[in-house]
Amino acid sequence: MTDNLHDAAAPWLGKVWGRLVDSDVPHDRRVVLLNDRVTLLYQQGPVGVIVHTIVISVLTYLFWDTVEHAALLTWATVMILLGWLRGCAIYLFHKTSPPPEKASLWGTLFVALITLVGVTWGYAGVFLVPDTTLEQVLFILFLSGTAAGTVATLASAFFAIVIALSTSVIPLIIRLAFEGQFEQQLMSGALVMFFMAMMATARNASGVMTMALSLRLDKTELVASLERERHELDISNRAKTRFLAAASHDLRQPLHAMNLTVAAYRLREKSNHLEPMFDRVERSVQAMEGLVNSLLDISKLDAGTVEVNPTPVLIEDVFHTISSEASAMAAEANCEISMAPGDVSVRTDRVLLESILRNLVGNAIRHAPGSKVELSAQRRGNNDIVISVADNGPGIHHDQQERVFEEFYQVEGTSTDQGGLGLGLAIVKRLSSLLGGEINLNSTDGKGARFDITLRDHGSATNTKILTASRSTDVPVLNGMKLVLLEDDKDSRAAMLDLVSAWGCEAIAGKSAKDILGNVVVADGGFTPDVIISDFQLGGAREGPAEIAKIQEHFGDLTLPAVLLTGDSSPDLLRRIAGGQLDVLHKPITPDTLAAFLFSHKG
Repeated sequence: MTDNLHDAAAPWLGKVWGRLVDSDVPHDRRVVLLNDRVTLLYQQGPVGVIVHTIVISVLTYLFWDTVEHAALLTWATVMILLGWLRGCAIYLFHKTSPPPEKASLWGTLFVALITLVGVTWGYAGVFLVPDTTLEQVLFILFLSGTAAGTVATLASAFFAIVIALSTSVIPLIIRLAFEGQFEQQLMSGALVMFFMAMMATARNASGVMTMALSLRLDKTELVASLERERHELDISNRAKTRFLAAASHDLRQPLHAMNLTVAAYRLREKSNHLEPMFDRVERSVQAMEGLVNSLLDISKLDAGTVEVNPTPVLIEDVFHTISSEASAMAAEANCEISMAPGDVSVRTDRVLLESILRNLVGNAIRHAPGSKVELSAQRRGNNDIVISVADNGPGIHHDQQERVFEEFYQVEGTSTDQGGLGLGLAIVKRLSSLLGGEINLNSTDGKGARFDITLRDHGSATNTKILTASRSTDVPVLNGMKLVLLEDDKDSRAAMLDLVSAWGCEAIAGKSAKDILGNVVVADGGFTPDVIISDFQLGGAREGPAEIAKIQEHFGDLTLPAVLLTGDSSPDLLRRIAGGQLDVLHKPITPDTLAAFLFSHKG
């Protein structure tokens, strides 16, 4: 019944309210504002109904001796009934919580009740109030108090105030004005001024209320807009993260295969005229590797997908890792690397710290050939650790020092032969911030440059066994090692086989544990591997750790050395790998890195 009434009345009621309030506001916004206005009308609680009942009861008592009882009781009954009807409407409104689309119907109901109350007040002012001055003054006092309360409670709908005050006050003004007595005319004039004052007050209160409702709606719409944008940004970031993970794997896979292939052919083809060609190809592959890694690193930082996993780190270990990796590059540039790690340890993310130092040391070697590059660390105060990378090369001019941390900025005079995209120091600055530290540059023309990374130490550190990639210049002799290679990519599998075969290793390769265990050599028991090398993603639902476990179980040795290779850099995957017991190398892997790992497990 109520829904049918609403469906029939809503269109024209909505138009009426639209003309009376917020007429210049778009429809969707007008519906919300109207709902807010009507909700404020119904904010009155039982207290208002009780006060209304008390006022009517007191007036009835005061007029009992001067007004006909039947007329007075009829008026009082109607007034109290209207008050309680309004109370019931308020109760139903809060109980049912009607949708915004029904606001015009509920608003009309409330205004209708207020109008009936006003008309009943006006009737009393004209027909019930005696001619005596005292009773008229008393009635005016009660009416004025009620009118003032009406202005406060109906501030969200100015036209409702106009209706309520007009129906209740104007009839009494007219009666007093035409009665002809001076006292009545004086009271009529006073009521006119009171009415005008109430109208001005109502107009101001309504204006303030309208502004408040508009600001509230603006805030709500702004919050909703920000929430939508945040949601869209989350979707975009997730898509970017998935893209980066896929790009990381897909871009590094061919580089990985190319790197191993070049190394294998270098070992097999010893002719002097081919050696320079191998050098050029190898340098090109390494340059491509550096560019791809820089782009992926800066993209991951932009996407917010790099997470910090602090562990106890001994700075001396980190320095040895970086020095070992950079030794070949330093020798080619005639640079000397020295270390002064002290007895410093810190709780931080070792992988990210190594990335910072790797960039800084690489920059120093490229931009200051023939110089001395020094890595040092010292404790400052109780909690600060300062790690420095310094060189005595040409330095960085003061007008470029602020810009070297910008993306794609390269120091003037940098040779194009050095490659790079100008992302190294931008990555360093973001990684330093991610670790909760800061980086500072001190440089003087002709006297070198020093980069200081200040980290906060949050706990004592102890040395930990973490696999580090070592780029030695001399490939160790691996002749006779037996290897199992798990790789689903045909080119990478072939390149790996060529390389380890050139090192003198005996290897069986396949794309799954089933392939390996089905090999006739393994099946006959004539082959026991020294190391298992497996890609993490082996196609379909197969993953390296599970396939490695199958092979270890087959040979009855769950401690059989194994290493995972992966080009995937998604945070979820990295967390899964970090939680396992297997060593991990990240593609593209240099032959020296792989050789160093195998040599460390040679019996």
